[in-house]
Formats: sequence, C-alpha cells, structure tokens
Amino acid sequence: MALELKLDFMFTLPKWQKYTILGVTALLILISYLWWFYFPLSEAIDKASKEKDVLSSKVATLDRMKGEIEKFKKENAQLQVQYLAQTEILPPSEELPNLLNSIVDISKQFNIKIKSFTPAALTQGQYYNEMKIAINVEGAYKDISLFVDSIRKMKRIVNIENLSLTEPVQKEGTIVLKGAMSLRIFSRS
Repeated sequence: MALELKLDFMFTLPKWQKYTILGVTALLILISYLWWFYFPLSEAIDKASKEKDVLSSKVATLDRMKGEIEKFKKENAQLQVQYLAQTEILPPSEELPNLLNSIVDISKQFNIKIKSFTPAALTQGQYYNEMKIAINVEGAYKDISLFVDSIRKMKRIVNIENLSLTEPVQKEGTIVLKGAMSLRIFSRS
C-alpha cells in the first residue's frame, strides 16, 4: 500500500494560509540547511582559520629560528677553529708523551745529548694541569741555545725555568757544556 499525498485541499485555502504554509516550509528548509550544513561548516571554517593563524605564527617563528640556526652554525664553526687552535696551545693531558717525544726529537736535531729526563707528578688545577720536568743535557753552547729556542717556539705552552750551564769541557774542537733546566708543561684538565 503506497502512501499517496493528496494536496487538492490546497487549492481551496485562502491566500494568506497558502503563503503561511509556503513561508513555514521555506523557513523549515532554511532552518534545516542552517542546522545541518551551514553551522557545522562555519564552525569547521572558524576552527581551521584559528589553526591556520597558529600554524602561520609557528612557521614565522621557525623561519626566524632558521636564520638563527645559520648564525649559530657560523659561530660554532668559528668556535671550532678557535678550539682547535687552543688545543694546540693547551692540549689534553693524554698528549704529554707526544710532547716529551717532540723534545727528544728537537734534542737530536741540535746534537744535544739528554742525560736525564725526570718528570714530576702531574698537578691538577681547576682549568689546567701542570707538570714539571727536570732535564739535564750536554752539548755546545750554540746547540743548547738553539734547543731552548726551539722549545720556546713550540705551539703549546712550555715554560723553561732555572737554566744553568756548567762544567765547560773542550771535546773535538768545541766547548761542551752541561746544562740543567726545568720545563713547566701545561695541559687541559
């Protein structure tokens, strides 16, 4: 049994009732449209707009941060170069054996005989460590002075203290001296 809609009575209604029915129907359609489509869509648009504003501000912040990151990368590169330069001047304590080998190599270069090499204990400071090394050498005055000068010109910090030259002896046409000195070597903590 099908539902039949009989609208014949509409033709007999007065005009004001027809307009009222038309208005109420239009109003119901409008309310339905607003309720089911416009308001949810408007809320979604408002929410998306607010999210867009938040994301835009985050993007602007990230763009500023990106510029800062590039600046910090450049600063970091400069600091790395400075750090490497400082590492040559004040290397870590683990590099002390290399320094001692360097001193031995310098002595060989200038025909200096190292008679004794006596390192003292490593003294640890707050920012740097310090070690004294007593060295007794034998060689010509010129060679000893070149040896001391080469140590002075090393990239790292080495202080020469208490240098004394004694007992000149003539050997093979040159005067050979015995020298004693203390080296104060610094390294990073």
